[in-house]
Amino acid sequence: MANLLYRYINWNDRGSKRLLSENELFFYGADQWEKDGEYAFDLDGFSEMELFDIILKITDHLNNYHFDEYERWMNYNANKYGVDLSKLSIFQQDMMQQKFARKMAEEKVSNPAKFMELLKGVFFARTGIMSLSESKYSFNLWNSFRNEGSNNIICLGIDSDLLEGILANEGNCKKGKIKYSEETKKFELEFDPSGITNLNQLLTISFALKPRFQYEEEVRIQRLFIDNSRDSEERKIKLPDGIFKELIILKDADDATQSEVFALASQKNIENLQYVEILDDDSSVSMTII
Repeated sequence: MANLLYRYINWNDRGSKRLLSENELFFYGADQWEKDGEYAFDLDGFSEMELFDIILKITDHLNNYHFDEYERWMNYNANKYGVDLSKLSIFQQDMMQQKFARKMAEEKVSNPAKFMELLKGVFFARTGIMSLSESKYSFNLWNSFRNEGSNNIICLGIDSDLLEGILANEGNCKKGKIKYSEETKKFELEFDPSGITNLNQLLTISFALKPRFQYEEEVRIQRLFIDNSRDSEERKIKLPDGIFKELIILKDADDATQSEVFALASQKNIENLQYVEILDDDSSVSMTII
């Protein structure tokens, strides 16, 4: 039997329901979780030249592959330092890119604490999160979704092994179980001249939450973005047919929702269908096979 992870879905949310209707895994912005986690960290000592190399590599990458982002960065620094880029030749603009990178390195090395805040800000701006659960029996999760004002709730069982293989081929993804603790662990980031490994290290930091969230039994998938716009294709991963193995629906869901969900389950050959009832008296749930 396949190992399953579960995604709870409010069927009234058009974006969330696309996981089943379109086989679309969607990453939401990490900034929604910033206040809930443990994000204290240090960075190994680094020199101004090492940081300059990092910034230059990142901006070269943007120039070659994401020119809109590069242009925004250049214009921001041109305004900051009073430079009219329109009066510069292409060669002079390239030299100005290096000057801006060096100025940024000077500023960050002179204020490491500020640099760390910047790095953390980049992480939250450029990271997407998909939250899954190890349990389909979580009274608190079923109840919290119901408390949003709807009985149209489903829980989708996803083949964990298939998902693992898909994420491995996508790149810039990390999947792990959340650790629940009151203690703030201080992470030490290793210096890396490529400019991207530091951000990948930050992915490990946000796999810790306060114990009040322990009932979620969360398994989290995170992905780093270059393009972090709401409609960015980097926010989406197309899942294959056959990855959904189980579907549970709240028995109180309305007829239209049940009809739509069961039609999709049939179309996607999901054979394990169950109803769930929320038992408020003893804070549990009861499931019956359909």
